[in-house]
Amino acid sequence: MVACSFTPCGPMFVTGSTYGDLRLWDLDMNQLHAEKNNHDLGVTCYCFGPKIFGGDDDEDDGSGGVEFRLASCGQDRTLKIWTVSISSAQAAVRCSCCRP
Repeated sequence: MVACSFTPCGPMFVTGSTYGDLRLWDLDMNQLHAEKNNHDLGVTCYCFGPKIFGGDDDEDDGSGGVEFRLASCGQDRTLKIWTVSISSAQAAVRCSCCRP
């Protein structure tokens, strides 16, 4: 592991390695929730955005979920912006915008 960052609300964190992978962990359940192949080379850093999206009453789909933005930098000289969606049932990571 070479990079780590906690979500703004605290119970989840992401790790990265020299293999370029992204892993989302749940501290409360002590469990790996999601894994993505992040960068072609190793990850150098992660940083969650401070704003929490979702959870509004008018947009609530019953999942009790929130979303965060996550930036990752890699040795492949790319910066990627991810959307991390966390619901009461599960967590998912999807790449919302990837630009070199």
